[in-house]
Amino acid sequence: MKKKRATRKKTASSVVPSAESLQRAILTIRDQQVMLDFDLAELYGVETRVLTQAVKRNIDRFPDDFLFQLSRDELTQWRSQLVTSNPARKMSLRRSPYAFTEEGVAMLSSVLRSDRAVKVNIAIMRAFVRMRQLAQEHVDLAQRLAEVERTLGDHDHDIERVFEVLRELMKPPDPNPRRIGFRVVAGHAPQRKHHFQPPSEAARLRPTSGPAMPLNRRQAITTLASGGALSLLRTDAAESATDQFAISTFSADVTPPVGHPLLAGWRAPAKSIRERLAARGIVLWNPGQPIVLCAVDWCELRNDAYDRWRDAIAQAVGTSRERVLVHCLHQHDAPYADLEAQHLLSKHGLPNAMFDPEFHERVVQGVARAAADSQDRSQPVTHIGTGQSEVKNIACNRRVEIDGKVSFDRGSFTSNLRIRDSATGQIDPMLKTLSFWNGGQALVAVSCYATHPMSYYGRGDVSYDFVGMAREQRQRDDSEVFQIYLSGCAGDVTASKFNSGDEAGRAVLADRLHAGLVAAWETTRKTPLRQMEFRSADLKFSPRDEGGFSQQEAERIIADLTAVRKSRLRAALTLSWRKRVASGQPIDVPVIDFGTAQLVLMPAESFVAYQLAAQQLRPDSFVMTPAYGECAPGYLPTDKAELEGFVKAHGYDWVAPLPEKTIMRAVKAALNPEL
Repeated sequence: MKKKRATRKKTASSVVPSAESLQRAILTIRDQQVMLDFDLAELYGVETRVLTQAVKRNIDRFPDDFLFQLSRDELTQWRSQLVTSNPARKMSLRRSPYAFTEEGVAMLSSVLRSDRAVKVNIAIMRAFVRMRQLAQEHVDLAQRLAEVERTLGDHDHDIERVFEVLRELMKPPDPNPRRIGFRVVAGHAPQRKHHFQPPSEAARLRPTSGPAMPLNRRQAITTLASGGALSLLRTDAAESATDQFAISTFSADVTPPVGHPLLAGWRAPAKSIRERLAARGIVLWNPGQPIVLCAVDWCELRNDAYDRWRDAIAQAVGTSRERVLVHCLHQHDAPYADLEAQHLLSKHGLPNAMFDPEFHERVVQGVARAAADSQDRSQPVTHIGTGQSEVKNIACNRRVEIDGKVSFDRGSFTSNLRIRDSATGQIDPMLKTLSFWNGGQALVAVSCYATHPMSYYGRGDVSYDFVGMAREQRQRDDSEVFQIYLSGCAGDVTASKFNSGDEAGRAVLADRLHAGLVAAWETTRKTPLRQMEFRSADLKFSPRDEGGFSQQEAERIIADLTAVRKSRLRAALTLSWRKRVASGQPIDVPVIDFGTAQLVLMPAESFVAYQLAAQQLRPDSFVMTPAYGECAPGYLPTDKAELEGFVKAHGYDWVAPLPEKTIMRAVKAALNPEL
């Protein structure tokens, strides 16, 4: 009887490429750092033809700056070097391989949908980030070297020999090296740049007394390799490289071009750019994986589009999807994206009706790149600040009661004076600001207020509206403090009662919100930051069937060329949502817990009652509750509001009726896991 050969089960760690494999794979071609198709295929565990076929089936996702094929001359030039570096490559070089840039590699994770592809891509993105970091450190070291060398003059011959070694090591590489690529370390999340080692590390290179020991070339190289020589270059006081927490900021332009759809194609497309839109965010570096908060001047991100943003940013900074909190401010004169919905619309003759997927991907890559690059500018965080102030004459509830009849007719603007002038209703009047400090220096202010962020919309002018105006004014107040604004749980809260719906009214609302931002800042109280914990709770909804939201009805409407365009757009969103629900993918409710303060990101258009309830769950703490995370569910009303007719009146709700208990169960689990 033949004995069965023992096989070892592959573990998750065996899937992640080693440092050596990445060293062989990352090349510089056409002055760009790239990876070739056959090396990527090996890392992903697939055949090269399978990888290239997947790319060709999705070639619209790989523009020229993501992917190019080596020319015949380039192939000839690189063939001998590649084969010398790795003889196994010889068979792979019978044809010109495709070269993937960093952006192209990131895009592969959306084409090769496997756990291995995700893990491999995270390691590769960390390698690209580390290489940029090393390049910057090289520049910094050269500048520091020149500065210290000038101060030493000819006083120490042995130190001069160390400088000679440094200069030798910092020479540009041979243009025709035998080994290609860079040595990187895989499997570690990128952290902020390390400071030089404290001088005490250099003390072990010298006797406790007497003159300095001479250093020969071998000793100098050994010193450099151990980091000790870097300490010799320090001329200032030692800085600790073991700070527990740090923060970095990033910003990227996300403005759509003229002609691009706004508000999912339900209103006029972009005719002009009134203000440029931005994604503004922070990366929180801590002993665990980084945490990202990114606020986007867009209306909504839904389903696989929301996942795409989170995955790209996660890969860029070396963390996991759930630790990336992406929030839309929900301005309506801005883009709105759902990849699966647009794919279905394109199949039924409506390409780019909701948004342009190519533009969307360029934006995603730009934001991810900005987040990755931010780590070079990270600063320690020693304290956290909390402040709040009442904002007057902006927010009111949609709900009005006139002559004993309840309606929800108070939108962002109304000309009906009886509706406009009804009682304010349930709101949260407090604007909250969470700030991050390095000693006495304020670094970042994150502010949140619950109201729909529109004064008027639908005229084709791309705008961040009055909330963006207030944020930018606050940024001009103090350019040293990075400002982020978040929209709170405002599904049923608008500015209608205090909004004239014109240019002058927009400016008034901006001034009032700015005053609230200033007042909240002035009440800030600082406490030492001793905790930065992350957790999340799963939220599972059932899909709504009534009101045209069933699978069968949505399929009929989207295929009906005579149906109203808005109805076909909604049908596409319905089918995308139902596909997600059928896959079993929950919505996560993430929380960043700073000990004295918590930030919990709520999904979609959560009603303000959920914000107030979250605060009551932690009455002893400072709870900030932005909404408009995963926006696929649409409105998330309280049971009372739904029973009073909110969903019937507005219809923009994809979840099964009466979701309040489901939502609150997830919020409680996220904020109070011990319960």
